[in-house]
Amino acid sequence: MRELSSAVLILRPNQPKIIEGRFLGRVAHKLFLTMLNQVGYDDLAQQLHDLNGPLPFTVSDLLPHSPTHYWLRITGLNEQLGEILTLLPTQLTGQTLLIPPRVEGIDTPWALTVEMILLSHHEWARQTTYADLVRRHWQTPRKIALEFFSPTTLKSLGVQRVFPDASLIFRLLYDRWLKLTAQQIPLPFSPSSQDLEQFVSYFVQIDDYELRCMTIPLKNSAIKSFHGWAAYRLLPDNDDFRKRAERRQSKHGDVTLLTQYHAYRRHRDQYAAVLTLLSEFAFYSGLGNHTGQGMGMVRRKN
Repeated sequence: MRELSSAVLILRPNQPKIIEGRFLGRVAHKLFLTMLNQVGYDDLAQQLHDLNGPLPFTVSDLLPHSPTHYWLRITGLNEQLGEILTLLPTQLTGQTLLIPPRVEGIDTPWALTVEMILLSHHEWARQTTYADLVRRHWQTPRKIALEFFSPTTLKSLGVQRVFPDASLIFRLLYDRWLKLTAQQIPLPFSPSSQDLEQFVSYFVQIDDYELRCMTIPLKNSAIKSFHGWAAYRLLPDNDDFRKRAERRQSKHGDVTLLTQYHAYRRHRDQYAAVLTLLSEFAFYSGLGNHTGQGMGMVRRKN
C-alpha cells in the first residue's frame, strides 16, 4: 500500500462567482472532511478535525481550472488516508458537496459537484511510499530549488517568518518526516534535527529567489506569508567556520567546534542526500503552518 498519495479533484461550483478572488483554504478543509463523511468515514473525519499535532494530510486552496471549474488537491501521508484517496474516484465522482452558509463570509449555501478525481496525469497527482521515496531520491546534487506554489508561512520561536531560510525549511521538513514515519523508515544516514539545521546554516546558501509577500485571512485574524521560488546551493566548504573553530581550539583548547566542522565535512554528501529526499517529500507533506487549509503547497523545481 502506498502511504503517500496525492489526488486532484475537478469541481464545478453552482455559483462560481462567489469563489473568484478569494482565498478559501478553510472552505477546502471543510470540503475534505465533508468528503470523508459522505463516503462513510465519519469517525475519521472527526478525528482529523480534532487532531492536535502533525497533520497526516494536506489540502490546497480552491484553484481555477476553467471559467466554470476549480481544482482541489489533497494528500494523504499515511496508509489509511492513502488507501482512502485511491478509492475516491469510484466513491465520490458525480456527487455534490454542500457548503453551509456563513463560511468565509459567504451568506448563502452553495455546492460543488465532483466531476473528476485524478490520481495521475496531473502535475500535482501521484502516489508512492516512504521507502520508494528514499530509494529513488537518495542523491547528492549541489543545487536544490523549491517552488512555494501556494502562500507559505513558517513559524519559529513564536515568530512568523516570511522568508524561506534554508536551515528553517529543511529542519521543519525533517521534523515532519520523523514524526509522520515514527522513525520507522530507515535512512542510510540519520542525523539529529539539530545537526541537520546546523549543517544547513553553515553549508547551504540561497543562490537566487523570486518571492512575493502576501497577507492571508484566517478565521479570526490574518497571517503574513510568501510564495514564489528559491534556489539553494550546497557549498564545498566554509572557511569562516573552519577558521573560527581553529581559533577556539588554539585560544581556549576547545575542540568541540572543530570536531563538528570535520564531521559536517566528512558527511557532506550524506547531508546533501537527506536534503534532496526532503525536497521531494515536501510535494506530499507541504511546508509550514496551515497545510490543511490551503497553505504551504511546495514542490521541487527543476
